Amino acid sequence: MKNMTNIAKMKEFRKVMETPGTKFNIAGQTFAGEPAVYEVGKGWIEKLGSTYMMNVGYMGNTKMDLYTFDMMHNKTTATIKFKDVTIIK
Repeated sequence: MKNMTNIAKMKEFRKVMETPGTKFNIAGQTFAGEPAVYEVGKGWIEKLGSTYMMNVGYMGNTKMDLYTFDMMHNKTTATIKFKDVTIIK
């Protein structure tokens, strides 16, 4: 039964990470010496205080995969592991 509560917590965290307006930071990510703050939108993640934005390609219980295209149609991808995320209230 211990595993079932862990799965329930992962699904709950996933729901928070899918909610527009949720702000979070990622361990090890800094911007000008301060922890970088990201915000969830409707199908995208943006870095507050900048113009960086990526689309959500996959959302699982333990990670999310992001992607974006530049002006030359080159695709850039990134993965955010939920174990590295801290939600900002």
